[in-house]
Amino acid sequence: MRESERAGVTLVEVLVVVAILAVLFGLVLPAVQRSREAAARVRCQNNLRQIGIGLEHFCGDHRGRFPRSTKHTSDLKQTWIYSLGPYVENVDAVRICPLDPKGTERLKGKGTSYVLNEYICEPGDGESLYLDRMAATSRTMTVLTVSDDRGTDIFEDHTNSREWFKTQGGAWDRICVDIQPNRFGGAVGLPPAERATGMANYLFADGHVELIQASQIKTWAEEGLNFALPPR
Repeated sequence: MRESERAGVTLVEVLVVVAILAVLFGLVLPAVQRSREAAARVRCQNNLRQIGIGLEHFCGDHRGRFPRSTKHTSDLKQTWIYSLGPYVENVDAVRICPLDPKGTERLKGKGTSYVLNEYICEPGDGESLYLDRMAATSRTMTVLTVSDDRGTDIFEDHTNSREWFKTQGGAWDRICVDIQPNRFGGAVGLPPAERATGMANYLFADGHVELIQASQIKTWAEEGLNFALPPR
């Protein structure tokens, strides 16, 4: 057989195969990423449900009162990261969201991916810190997702919800400094103005977890609706 008649693969055929593989990779990779994010979102929801169970049991043992945050007690051993330990199995793992870009640093610094709603940590005028006295547990947020802009130590364990709407305008920016409304489906490192795409999980006082779109949070901010304030 002559050299020219030997079976082989031409350059054109190689390029066609490479092009097909590139197309397939382009189709499969986004699906894999979506699947991974969906799994992380479920893990995050499970974390919050475990925290919710811990909060319920803590309140049951403390006459309905919620645990404190670092803003409201000088004794760190009384803050919720420590005080929920006996009520939540493997609390160190539960308090870190699987998609938190600062998760490792937060774990080392006794920090958390989740923050207590300030309104349930310390009372203001006419407010209740007691689970059994709440007017609507199914509409009261207890735990939210911490902002990527915040530090990683134990002192970043609560929101500053009372400050969000104190002055007219700018509520969305103040919210985004405090919590991360686009933990899922949103790009990391975006400025507050660009965080309205995506979603995050929120724990409510009755123990259920809701996945709320960042665009909805921004709408509430622009309407002046303080969604963290417990209903009366």
